[in-house]
Amino acid sequence: MGQCMWRWVAQSSWRFTNALYRLSDELVRHREEIENRLAQRERAVFSLGEKIILYDLTNTYLTGRGHESKLAHRGHSKEKRDDRPLLTLALVVDEDGFPKKSRVLPGNASEPDSLKDFLEAYKSDLSRRQPLFAQLPTVVIDAGVGTGDNLKLIRGEGFHYVTVSRSRPAEIPAEALVEIKSGKDGAIKARRLDGDGEVILYCESEARARKEASMKTRFQQHFEAGLEAIAGSLQKKRGHKSYGRVMERIGRLRERYPTIARFYNIEVSEETGRATQIKWSVDSEKALEARFSGAYYIRSSRTDLAEKELWSLYMMLGEVEESFRCLKSELGLRPVYHRKDPRQEGHLFITVLAYHLLATIQRELKGKGIAHRWSTLRTRLSTHMRATASVTNEKGERIYLRQTGDPEPFHLEIYRALRLPPNPLKTKRMKKM
Repeated sequence: MGQCMWRWVAQSSWRFTNALYRLSDELVRHREEIENRLAQRERAVFSLGEKIILYDLTNTYLTGRGHESKLAHRGHSKEKRDDRPLLTLALVVDEDGFPKKSRVLPGNASEPDSLKDFLEAYKSDLSRRQPLFAQLPTVVIDAGVGTGDNLKLIRGEGFHYVTVSRSRPAEIPAEALVEIKSGKDGAIKARRLDGDGEVILYCESEARARKEASMKTRFQQHFEAGLEAIAGSLQKKRGHKSYGRVMERIGRLRERYPTIARFYNIEVSEETGRATQIKWSVDSEKALEARFSGAYYIRSSRTDLAEKELWSLYMMLGEVEESFRCLKSELGLRPVYHRKDPRQEGHLFITVLAYHLLATIQRELKGKGIAHRWSTLRTRLSTHMRATASVTNEKGERIYLRQTGDPEPFHLEIYRALRLPPNPLKTKRMKKM
C-alpha cells in the first residue's frame, strides 16, 4: 500500500511539473505576441504617453554548471557571482514602469549589439502604431550602458538620450547654480554646460554630499587598516615578507576597495626579494574630495530642456529602478535552477510577466496618493492572515474553522485603492470524524 501511494505521489508530481514546463514553453514560443498585446492593452487602459523609454540590462546566475545551455556564459556580475554561468535580461520600460520589450541574452552579451536590436524593434513597432510620429522617445540609460558608442548609436537611430556622464569636465562651473529642488534632506542645485549638440548638467546634492562623505571616511578607514595589516606583517616573525606575496596582498586589497584605492599611491621598499617597508599617501586630495562631493553630471542630447526638466527626466530612471529591483528579489529572477535554454528563458519571461502586474498595482496605488515601495507593501500586507481554529463538539467530531482576520487600517487603505474586498475569502468550515 505504501509503495503504491509513493508511486502515485511521484507520478502526480511529475505530471504537475511537466504541465508547468509545457506552459512555460508555450509562453516563450509566443513571447513577442504576448508582449505586444500587453503593451497595447496597457497603453489603451492607462493612456501611456511613452515619451520616455528606459533601457537596462541585468543578469541572473545559474545554480548549476550550465553545460547544457548555449545562453549561459561567464561574465561580469554586479552581485559578485562571477563563479557561476550568467544570463542577461535586457528590458525596455516606459516612464510609468511598464515593460515594452524583453530579451534573454547570453551572460557575456555585448551592450551595443543588444541596444541596436532593441532600438530598431521599438522604432518599427512605433511606426506601425503612429506612421506619422513627429519625434522618437528619449532613451534614459544608466552610466554603465551610457558609453560613447552607445550614445552615438542612439543618436544614429533617431532617438535622444539622457544618462549620467562617464567623464567629467575639466573645470567645475564657478557661476551661480540654479536650485531645482529643496526639501528636508537638503537642496539640489544645477548648472547647464552647453556643448556641441548636447548639454552637460552639473548637479550638486546636499544629501548625496553627506552620504558620500560618510562613504569616503568608511572606505579610507577600511583600506588603510588593510594596508597597516600588511605593513605590520613585515615586523612579525611569521608574517608575509616576500615581495611578490606582499604585492599580491596589496593587489587583492585594491580589488576589494576599488573606489578609494585609485586615489592612493603605495610604495613598497625591497631588499633581495623581501619587502622591508610600505608607505602610502593620497595622490590628489582635490580629486578625492571631488569624487565624494555629492556632485554628478547628467549628459543629454535634449538641448531644448531647462535644468529642472533635464534633472527630472534622469530621476525617472531611479524611480523605475527601485521597482526593477523587485524583479531580482521578490519576483524571483535570481537564481535560475533550469538546465536548458527554453526553460531558462521561460523562467525570466514569467518574471517579466509578473512585473507587468507589479507595475499595474503600483500605478493604481500612485493614482490614489500611495507611493510605498513594493517591499514595504509586501511586508505590511503579510500581517493580514488566515488562521485555522479547531474544536471538538459533543459528538466527538473535530470541527475546523478557517477564517481571515480583521484587516488593519493600512490593509483597508490598500484594498480600497485597488478596489478589493477587505475579506476576499469566506470562512471555511471542515468536519473530521
